[in-house]
Amino acid sequence: MKKILITIALTVASFASFGQGYFAFSGTPRIAWDAFTTPGTSHGAATMDVGFLWGALGATPLVDSVLASTTTNNSTAGGGLTANQLSTAWTDILTDPNFTLAYNTTLSATVIQGTSAAGGWSYNGAATFPVQGTGAASYTVYVIGWNSLYATPAAAQAAGSAVGWSSPFTYAAVSSIGTPATFAASGMLPFGVQGVVVPEPATMALAGLGGMALLMFRRRK
Repeated sequence: MKKILITIALTVASFASFGQGYFAFSGTPRIAWDAFTTPGTSHGAATMDVGFLWGALGATPLVDSVLASTTTNNSTAGGGLTANQLSTAWTDILTDPNFTLAYNTTLSATVIQGTSAAGGWSYNGAATFPVQGTGAASYTVYVIGWNSLYATPAAAQAAGSAVGWSSPFTYAAVSSIGTPATFAASGMLPFGVQGVVVPEPATMALAGLGGMALLMFRRRK
């Protein structure tokens, strides 16, 4: 009876792993940039968490309607996203029907990894792991990053915190016996993690003067 139970358990385990796609999720130094700690500047830092989303080959992420990718050096005054861009980006990322946050079936957890001081990362020690819902096939993938003060993307969204995302690229997952390419070798490019744009000092000063002028005008009336 004991041997039968062991055989059944092994059979179930083999079916559970059969057909799953295996990924290797790592990022080279300076591939993720912190543009939210000091708005207007970007630097590699251990201040971010990263994860990735996968979808059918050729699919376009909803967040591309905001930007194809968040830049590492934002030219916007003060640096960052507008409040509307930030809100829309989080909604698009977390509700996109065509993309799924990667979930490690071995750990039964969403794939999340903190960045190093250089802005890189090495999830699972750079070893391969199975991603729920995938197989040994090619997918459209993109990486997201957020302020590591928040444990999950949902928590970061709720706090209206910084977010960033890479441009989408094609990634070929493999069977458990294969060796997939790294994300960088698959075409992943650097991206910045950005908060809400901060007005330049001159703009804030002008706004203050305008407010004072309006107040004086009302008093005269």
